[in-house]
Amino acid sequence: MNNIGTQMIETERLVLRKFVIEDAPDAFNNWYSDFEVVMWLQNNVHTDISQTKDYLTWFISSYEKLDFYRWAITLKNENIVIGSIGFTISSERDSVADLSYSLCKRFWNQGIITESLKPDFHLIFPNRTTSIEVIYYSLFQPDYLIISC
Repeated sequence: MNNIGTQMIETERLVLRKFVIEDAPDAFNNWYSDFEVVMWLQNNVHTDISQTKDYLTWFISSYEKLDFYRWAITLKNENIVIGSIGFTISSERDSVADLSYSLCKRFWNQGIITESLKPDFHLIFPNRTTSIEVIYYSLFQPDYLIISC
Protein backbone atom coordinates (compact mmCIF):
# COMPACT_ATOMS: atom_id res chain seq x y z
CA MET A 1 0.00 0.00 0.00
CA ASN A 2 1.25 3.46 -0.88
CA ASN A 3 0.22 5.91 1.84
CA ILE A 4 -0.29 9.37 0.41
CA GLY A 5 -1.65 11.21 3.44
CA THR A 6 -4.62 13.53 3.66
CA GLN A 7 -5.39 14.94 0.22
CA MET A 8 -8.14 17.38 -0.74
CA ILE A 9 -11.25 15.64 -2.10
CA GLU A 10 -14.36 17.16 -3.68
CA THR A 11 -17.75 15.47 -3.82
CA GLU A 12 -21.08 16.73 -5.11
CA ARG A 13 -21.78 18.82 -1.97
CA LEU A 14 -18.54 18.77 0.00
CA VAL A 15 -14.88 19.65 0.07
CA LEU A 16 -12.77 17.44 2.32
CA ARG A 17 -9.49 19.13 3.17
CA LYS A 18 -6.80 19.39 5.80
CA PHE A 19 -7.64 21.33 8.93
CA VAL A 20 -6.09 24.75 9.51
CA ILE A 21 -5.99 26.51 12.86
CA GLU A 22 -8.53 29.05 11.58
CA ASP A 23 -11.11 26.21 11.62
CA ALA A 24 -11.13 26.22 15.43
CA PRO A 25 -14.25 28.43 15.86
CA ASP A 26 -16.31 26.25 13.49
CA ALA A 27 -15.04 23.02 15.06
CA PHE A 28 -15.71 24.32 18.58
CA ASN A 29 -19.19 25.69 17.81
CA ASN A 30 -20.35 22.92 15.49
CA TRP A 31 -19.35 19.79 17.40
CA TYR A 32 -16.62 19.87 20.05
CA SER A 33 -18.74 21.93 22.46
CA ASP A 34 -21.91 19.86 21.81
CA PHE A 35 -22.43 16.97 24.22
CA GLU A 36 -24.80 15.17 21.84
CA VAL A 37 -22.01 14.95 19.25
CA VAL A 38 -19.04 14.46 21.58
CA MET A 39 -20.67 11.66 23.61
CA TRP A 40 -19.85 9.37 20.66
CA LEU A 41 -16.17 10.38 20.61
CA GLN A 42 -13.27 9.38 22.83
CA ASN A 43 -12.77 12.87 24.22
CA ASN A 44 -14.68 15.25 26.46
CA VAL A 45 -16.84 18.22 25.54
CA HIS A 46 -14.66 21.26 24.95
CA THR A 47 -15.58 24.10 27.28
CA ASP A 48 -13.08 26.56 25.83
CA ILE A 49 -11.92 27.15 22.26
CA SER A 50 -8.30 26.70 23.38
CA GLN A 51 -9.03 22.97 23.82
CA THR A 52 -10.22 22.80 20.22
CA LYS A 53 -7.15 24.70 19.02
CA ASP A 54 -4.92 22.18 20.83
CA TYR A 55 -6.72 19.29 19.15
CA LEU A 56 -6.47 20.89 15.70
CA THR A 57 -2.80 21.67 16.29
CA TRP A 58 -2.21 17.95 16.80
CA PHE A 59 -4.06 17.15 13.54
CA ILE A 60 -2.10 19.79 11.64
CA SER A 61 1.27 18.58 12.95
CA SER A 62 0.32 14.98 12.01
CA TYR A 63 -0.26 15.84 8.33
CA GLU A 64 3.46 15.38 7.63
CA LYS A 65 2.94 11.63 8.22
CA LEU A 66 1.79 9.96 5.02
CA ASP A 67 -0.26 7.39 6.95
CA PHE A 68 -2.32 10.09 8.70
CA TYR A 69 -5.82 10.61 7.29
CA ARG A 70 -8.02 13.31 8.85
CA TRP A 71 -10.23 15.67 6.87
CA ALA A 72 -12.24 18.76 7.71
CA ILE A 73 -15.68 18.32 6.15
CA THR A 74 -16.78 21.59 4.56
CA LEU A 75 -19.79 22.55 2.48
CA LYS A 76 -18.70 23.09 -1.11
CA ASN A 77 -20.46 26.43 -1.56
CA GLU A 78 -19.46 27.79 1.85
CA ASN A 79 -16.22 27.58 3.76
CA ILE A 80 -17.92 26.31 6.91
CA VAL A 81 -16.40 23.30 8.67
CA ILE A 82 -19.29 21.05 9.68
CA GLY A 83 -17.38 17.97 10.75
CA SER A 84 -14.35 15.75 10.69
CA ILE A 85 -13.65 12.32 9.25
CA GLY A 86 -10.57 10.14 9.44
CA PHE A 87 -9.13 6.66 9.17
CA THR A 88 -6.49 4.71 10.99
CA ILE A 89 -5.14 1.85 8.91
CA SER A 90 -5.59 -1.38 10.89
CA SER A 91 -4.45 -3.85 8.25
CA GLU A 92 -2.96 -2.81 4.94
CA ARG A 93 -2.90 -6.43 3.75
CA ASP A 94 -6.64 -6.86 4.35
CA SER A 95 -7.57 -3.25 3.48
CA VAL A 96 -9.06 -2.64 6.93
CA ALA A 97 -9.36 0.84 8.40
CA ASP A 98 -10.85 2.13 11.64
CA LEU A 99 -13.20 5.02 10.97
CA SER A 100 -13.88 8.02 13.18
CA TYR A 101 -16.06 11.00 12.42
CA SER A 102 -17.97 13.84 14.01
CA LEU A 103 -20.66 15.93 12.41
CA CYS A 104 -22.59 19.02 13.44
CA LYS A 105 -26.09 17.90 14.56
CA ARG A 106 -27.75 20.23 12.07
CA PHE A 107 -26.35 18.01 9.28
CA TRP A 108 -27.23 14.59 10.71
CA ASN A 109 -29.30 12.25 8.51
CA GLN A 110 -28.44 14.05 5.26
CA GLY A 111 -25.97 11.51 3.87
CA ILE A 112 -22.92 13.69 4.60
CA ILE A 113 -20.79 10.93 6.15
CA THR A 114 -21.73 8.40 3.46
CA GLU A 115 -20.82 10.96 0.78
CA SER A 116 -17.49 11.56 2.55
CA LEU A 117 -16.61 7.88 2.88
CA LYS A 118 -16.62 6.65 -0.69
CA PRO A 119 -13.83 8.82 -2.12
CA ASP A 120 -11.80 8.62 1.11
CA PHE A 121 -11.73 4.85 1.10
CA HIS A 122 -10.73 4.66 -2.57
CA LEU A 123 -7.96 7.18 -1.92
CA ILE A 124 -6.57 5.12 0.96
CA PHE A 125 -7.04 1.72 -0.70
CA PRO A 126 -6.77 2.51 -4.44
CA ASN A 127 -6.26 -1.12 -5.44
CA ARG A 128 -9.55 -2.21 -3.92
CA THR A 129 -12.00 -1.98 -6.80
CA THR A 130 -14.55 -4.57 -5.72
CA SER A 131 -18.14 -3.45 -5.38
CA ILE A 132 -18.44 -3.71 -1.59
CA GLU A 133 -16.08 -2.54 1.12
CA VAL A 134 -16.70 -3.05 4.84
CA ILE A 135 -15.56 -0.53 7.42
CA TYR A 136 -15.79 -1.51 11.08
CA TYR A 137 -16.58 1.11 13.68
CA SER A 138 -17.56 1.16 17.32
CA LEU A 139 -19.97 3.34 19.24
CA PHE A 140 -19.83 1.50 22.55
CA GLN A 141 -20.77 -1.69 20.68
CA PRO A 142 -19.06 -3.41 17.75
CA ASP A 143 -20.87 -2.82 14.49
CA TYR A 144 -20.14 -2.41 10.83
CA LEU A 145 -21.04 -0.20 7.93
CA ILE A 146 -21.14 -1.43 4.35
CA ILE A 147 -20.20 1.04 1.64
CA SER A 148 -20.97 0.26 -1.99
CA CYS A 149 -18.15 1.77 -4.01
